[in-house]
Amino acid sequence: MNLPLLLLSAVLFLLGMALAIPVCRNDIRMLLRYPLWIFGKLEKFLNKNFNPLTVLAVIFIFNSISLLIIILSGILVFLPFVLALFTGLNVGIIGYKKGGLKAMIAMGCLPHAWVELPAAWISMSVGMQFALDIISQSSISVQMLTAALYCYLTIVLPLLLLAAIIETVLIWFFRNRLQHTASLADEPFNAEQRYHHD
Repeated sequence: MNLPLLLLSAVLFLLGMALAIPVCRNDIRMLLRYPLWIFGKLEKFLNKNFNPLTVLAVIFIFNSISLLIIILSGILVFLPFVLALFTGLNVGIIGYKKGGLKAMIAMGCLPHAWVELPAAWISMSVGMQFALDIISQSSISVQMLTAALYCYLTIVLPLLLLAAIIETVLIWFFRNRLQHTASLADEPFNAEQRYHHD
């Protein structure tokens, strides 16, 4: 693992998140459309009948495919650097649209983010290393691809699975808590209805 590239990945990601603020404030729809569409689809899915295993699978598969694409984007040399920036931008847009700067900061403090973000930065750095190897050797070798996929399978996927488990537990916990709070709030009204009925 290349530490300078890992740090560069984190910097580009955080820069992308920072850029989300002016993008949202200036309502640059070309950049807003994709992340808000994806988030809207996921939100709609989660608001349906909640099945923890299904939610876990969707989160894990979505993140796994996204990060695999970032790694393999090294074939196009410049793309991992661009995707590192745009991944941060997309995450920042969702956070800012949902709750402003406080929500963006809160997203980074969530337990699953402590696992998911390193997985993303590792994937970005692997994609960048893949790109630099292609530049230096002027070709793609099986050894390069094997090294990239080995890192993905042994480091990135386990981190994503752990992050998906944590995120699913948090969603389940807060959904149950909100439903419980709502039922307590309705109880006086229900009691009054029962009283008048009797």
